[in-house]
Amino acid sequence: MELEALYEGLCRREPDLFEPESLHKQIDAIAPAVSLETLEALLQLCEDWQKHAFAVGFTAAVRLLT
Repeated sequence: MELEALYEGLCRREPDLFEPESLHKQIDAIAPAVSLETLEALLQLCEDWQKHAFAVGFTAAVRLLT
């Protein structure tokens, strides 16, 4: 999907935009309290929501500009 490729490219160029330090601090704070399996699931959930939010924002911006 082209939108996912755009998301991935922006993640590589602007990692702090998609994964701010505050997110890393939150993950670090809960990591000791959960299993590795739970932590991996949580990280996947975060990534999925980031992709979804990006798609919604991008689509809204395109609609506003066209």
